[in-house]
Amino acid sequence: LFSPEHAKIYGMALPSPRSPLDAEFYRLEQAVGKSEPGMAARIETAVAQARAEDRTDLWAWGMILLASQYVLDGRLVLAQHRYGEALALARRSALVELEARALNGLGVAAIHLGNYREAASFYRQSLKMAREHRDLAGIARTLNNMALMWSRLGQTERALDDLSQAQELFLRVQHPVHTFVVAFNLIWALIQLRHYERASTICTI
Repeated sequence: LFSPEHAKIYGMALPSPRSPLDAEFYRLEQAVGKSEPGMAARIETAVAQARAEDRTDLWAWGMILLASQYVLDGRLVLAQHRYGEALALARRSALVELEARALNGLGVAAIHLGNYREAASFYRQSLKMAREHRDLAGIARTLNNMALMWSRLGQTERALDDLSQAQELFLRVQHPVHTFVVAFNLIWALIQLRHYERASTICTI
């Protein structure tokens, strides 16, 4: 999250690599979604420490990580609340990247709750911020999430267009994990449209 590239894009100050708390948040970022036991409790502990040290950046980041874990656990309403808290913290402290990420998360939670109009609004705000800061990875992440929304609404052609753009952007910034995820989603969309030859081409890349 707080990479040198993103620090430059968003005009942020990188956290000190010497801080044990910063290091813990880096570890948590990598661990979310890997089904490790006690993950939510571990994030809550780190968030409490960030609050105690008056580290609003890590506090907001932790709320996003906690909300992401809640989405995976199916605790969607609670996830929505945590994303909302992260958004408020990020806006209060002008943490632009975290604001964009919280908006993206609110979109994800809204989709899972069936609130597609609300999700579209969150995604548009996140996409606008990423484009203003020329954050190619941020644009690609939002387009990928928007594509999943279009798919759920049966608008597969629109999803395909967003996924194609997202794949191109992730390839440009050389982000292999996200490129693979988008490629998987792109293959699924192509199969839904019965574009089997193009889907098989992506499979062989």
